[in-house]
Amino acid sequence: MHWQPSGLQTVALAIVSTSLSNLPLWLLTGFAPQVVHDLEFGNVGIGAGIATFFGVSALLSIKAGRLIEVIGWQRGMILSAGLSLLSLLGVALVAHSYPVLIALLALGAIGFTVAHPSANLALAGGVAHHRQGVAFGVKQASLPVTTLMVGVAVPVFAQEGGWRWAFVTSAAITFGFLALLLGMLAPVVWRMRQGRRLQALERRGTTNERQKPPRALVILAVGAGLGSAATASLGGFLVVYAVASGLTPSSAGRLLAVASLVCLASRLVTGYVADRRGRRHLPVVSLMMLSGSVGFGLLAVPGSLWLLVTGAILAFGIGWAWNGLYVFAIVHNHRTYPALATGVVQTAIGTGSAGGPLLFGLTVSLLGYSMAWAGAGLALAAGAGMVALGRSFLAKDAR
Repeated sequence: MHWQPSGLQTVALAIVSTSLSNLPLWLLTGFAPQVVHDLEFGNVGIGAGIATFFGVSALLSIKAGRLIEVIGWQRGMILSAGLSLLSLLGVALVAHSYPVLIALLALGAIGFTVAHPSANLALAGGVAHHRQGVAFGVKQASLPVTTLMVGVAVPVFAQEGGWRWAFVTSAAITFGFLALLLGMLAPVVWRMRQGRRLQALERRGTTNERQKPPRALVILAVGAGLGSAATASLGGFLVVYAVASGLTPSSAGRLLAVASLVCLASRLVTGYVADRRGRRHLPVVSLMMLSGSVGFGLLAVPGSLWLLVTGAILAFGIGWAWNGLYVFAIVHNHRTYPALATGVVQTAIGTGSAGGPLLFGLTVSLLGYSMAWAGAGLALAAGAGMVALGRSFLAKDAR
């Protein structure tokens, strides 16, 4: 018998793994004013960087889901941490031009892509079903944990060129986690029985026989893609917008940290309630997305600090808090192939997260921030409608 992590340990590994996999991107956006100044690119460049990160994720997500079904979540987490480490350290040391920065972001995106199906497979198999709502809420809270870390880091590394030290510090943290993973999971990885590997291959063969994903899953994925187009723009441009609206970079970082805390709390609460409600998770997701679009509407109104703060907290706290409940619902409704189902929806999420910020940056350049925030709010509202439609098809397919 080899060591197997407990449910609590599995949740801890999942949240740390996914949190660190987010760092290459959100460190860039959090320190965007410094990075833009040093490497000499503008809002379109920020949008293109975000688009590259999530575009790579979209292209590789289904393959990553199939891979994790075969090699197991343990190897997946080790691979993700290693790639994130290389990306962070590379940006800190050799990103002296925009093309190099983009290439290193793409490397980090591969680690990000592997992290999510690894964590979801770990939670699906290692946490009791009646506690999975909280587990997935905590795991999806990795993103606000990451933006909280970045928000705290911005004032700390506010000096000129400090963004590189932020990447170095993050690389050191990731290295520590990778060392911990190797110490904890190496015995599991290298002693996996051949029978377990054959079972994984059989599961892959079963899921690969599906020539296309179920109709309901595709519609739900499109809804998540639209929602992610809006929320990735929020995470990518909030700090830059706040600075352009008159806040200092340190104050903008604190706003990001506060909004991230609200989002973190919201994801935990929705997961806790989901475990007790037991069903109808997707209608709640749709309602949260629709409510969050109001926050984007407030951000579209210029000239008011209070509307900026309120809109940011509402858009973050509700408009970006639906992800945890959404992923839980996807895994809950596709228990026979959770990693692959995650790959399908992650493809749409990656596509939306890539295209949204790029369009947002172009809209800012051509029409200003007000139109960009309004467009993001409409995308989130449209995502709410698609999730509601997907849920109705899911109910029909279950009959």
